[in-house]
Amino acid sequence: MRRGCVDAARWIPISATRKIGFLTPEERQTLTELTQDGLAQHRLARRANALILLDRGMSYRQVAAVLLIDDDTVRQWRS
Repeated sequence: MRRGCVDAARWIPISATRKIGFLTPEERQTLTELTQDGLAQHRLARRANALILLDRGMSYRQVAAVLLIDDDTVRQWRS
């Protein structure tokens, strides 16, 4: 099974994912846009993940960093 994908046309080997800065600016932009997808299912999943991470003891800032969202958004979801 192939793992580590930026899009359907370009696969990144697992070994490449172990070093910092392996994404091109275009790949990073594509992935960032995917994380900000506005579909209701994705928003709900992101919020659920945030609440689970908060419950595990992570701070708002840590959760925001992991999920690539603003920490004020995480605070708003918690209240």
